[in-house]
Amino acid sequence: MNTLVMTVGTGRSRTDIAKALSFAVEYHKPQQVVLLCSPVTAEQTLPHIETFLLAQNISFRSYTISNENNVQSLYQDYLKILQELGDPRCITVDFTSGTKAMSAALFAAAVALEVGEVSYILGPRDQTGRVVESTEVSSFCPELVFAERQLDKARMLFNKLDFYAAWELAKRYDKTLPADSPLRVQAKTIVLVSQAYDLWERFQWKRASHLLRKAANPREGLTGVRRERLEANADFTRTLAERPYGEERLFELYANAGRRLEQGRYDDALSRLYRAYEYLVQNRLKGGFDVDTSNLTLQKIEELPLSRRAHCRLHKKAEECRGPLKLGMVDAIELLAELKDEVGIKLFEMYWGRSFRRGLSPNPQKHHGLLQNCLNQRNRSFLAHGTDPAKEETVRSMLEAYEELLKQSMAPKAFDKLSRDSVFITMER
Repeated sequence: MNTLVMTVGTGRSRTDIAKALSFAVEYHKPQQVVLLCSPVTAEQTLPHIETFLLAQNISFRSYTISNENNVQSLYQDYLKILQELGDPRCITVDFTSGTKAMSAALFAAAVALEVGEVSYILGPRDQTGRVVESTEVSSFCPELVFAERQLDKARMLFNKLDFYAAWELAKRYDKTLPADSPLRVQAKTIVLVSQAYDLWERFQWKRASHLLRKAANPREGLTGVRRERLEANADFTRTLAERPYGEERLFELYANAGRRLEQGRYDDALSRLYRAYEYLVQNRLKGGFDVDTSNLTLQKIEELPLSRRAHCRLHKKAEECRGPLKLGMVDAIELLAELKDEVGIKLFEMYWGRSFRRGLSPNPQKHHGLLQNCLNQRNRSFLAHGTDPAKEETVRSMLEAYEELLKQSMAPKAFDKLSRDSVFITMER
């Protein structure tokens, strides 16, 4: 049901206000009228309006509210009345008449509830500034006012890396605002880039790349973004999707963990860092020695340039499991170090806290390095096997150490390029 809600004032002669409000009723053609009165206007003006509404066979109701000069009190009362009228999109509010406090309160309540339309009556005025004849109704959509505030919130959420929340907040305005509204373009921008980054954060790189490429296309007409940055993001995520053992994935785990650290989500960051170290080892073994840590066969063991002692140890493990070996992180670190890989040696020393030249510890319980201590804290995390929350200092230590390993494992220019291409944009108005 379409409802027109109006504040009722006194005017010069009471009948002049009744005529003006009747003009608004004829213009909007509502199915129902709600009249908001003060004690004075309920007694002196309302009867004139009722006569018109009864003659037109229009349903109406009235509310008499005291404190007609108290904006805060009136706002609360008007908001409650509007909420009881059903779908806000079917409500039109006219704040022409009444005290300044009544008009301000009704306008504020209408914007807060996002009613379908707000209007006021125009016409020639006398020397006192009063409208002497109602000739025009001016109206606007309060959703535009509310949308601007909501889109500002969406941009703030986006810049805090809460992409799903930004997307949820902005997607309504991408569909409902007028097609020619600049705010609709802003909403479309937030929706499209938020979707892409949300997919990126969930490792759905192929879909993310497609949306980022779309967002960077000038024909989409997005605003407040740097298209060259989106293009770089699109290239980066495409490569993530296409190269299982590329440097991009090594860097992405590092960058993703850094973003979780920035949000204060330490357990999430620690889980990503555990995978980052594991993947770094897997990457080095696969790229340098064609070793698959999930399928290390006896034949492959024989081909590897290992010491006799290392060959015997791996043979024994393979015989015990009666098939290809599946190496965990520690075993993979030891194998990579024994293959004389520089990153493997560094990881070995970080894990055991001793020089690689001294070989494997005969009593592992006596030797603990920084990496082992940090990974043990990950194992005690509720996201792994324990109940202890991760600590910020642990995450920072692991992240800084991993950054040094990355720099050691790739060319400086490659690291710098990945640092640029993987950075998320910030959203501007």
